This record gives sequence, structure tokens and C-alpha cells, in this order.
Amino acid sequence: MNKIFIFSIIGISLVMLGGFSIYTFQSDYSENVYENTLDFEPVEITLDTSNPIKVG
Repeated sequence: MNKIFIFSIIGISLVMLGGFSIYTFQSDYSENVYENTLDFEPVEITLDTSNPIKVG
């Protein structure tokens, strides 16, 4: 039980770090695009952060 618990914590931390890195990449990329796609940008960020969770 302890190994499964530790593995789940490591997996969640890796997913959070991956989502944060993709979020920062989207924020850097969206500085030029954010003015045109103001309503659609948060949806793209959530879709990009949900992909590593499915892969991991």
C-alpha cells in the first residue's frame, strides 16, 4: 500500500509540473494571439493541460 501511495503522489506531481510547463508555454505563445482569441484561449489551455494527464 505504501508503494502505491508514493507512486500516486509522484504521478500527480509530474502531471502538475507538466501542466504548469505547458501553461507557461501557452501564456508565452498567447501574448500575440490573446487579443484576437480572447474567449477561446482558456479553452485551449485546459485542453493542452488535459492531454498529459491522459498520457501519464
